[in-house]
Amino acid sequence: MKTAIQKSTANTWDAYILPDGLWLALPLLPPSQNKYLRWHWAERRRYLDELSENLGWLARVRRLPRFVEATVHITYLFPDRRHRDKDNYNGKFLLDALKRAGILTDDRAELVRLPEPEFLVDRQHPRTEIWITRGEG
Repeated sequence: MKTAIQKSTANTWDAYILPDGLWLALPLLPPSQNKYLRWHWAERRRYLDELSENLGWLARVRRLPRFVEATVHITYLFPDRRHRDKDNYNGKFLLDALKRAGILTDDRAELVRLPEPEFLVDRQHPRTEIWITRGEG
């Protein structure tokens, strides 16, 4: 089973600084929490390291701002309409990667609000989109 994030996809990662925050596009869909927790600890670490590295690269290249207090909205665009449980896509390791990349200063509950994720379908371009807005809005 191949779980590594492909370095060749790094050029399709995207980010825009918005007046009230930041929009990120990741050319991947993270594994469900069920799948992620079945991985060996080293495989989980490798995945988080690579995700953090790619987000850090994007933050440096695009000179992305840091957020102390933020609301992080995550939208998963899947290639199909298969049933998925929202609690299996809770955003935990995405928040960890955003913190490690320096986009979030911390991911504590007092500082970061994480609303329920949105699930959409894009058959041609499955991806994860993240909107970060300042404050706890």
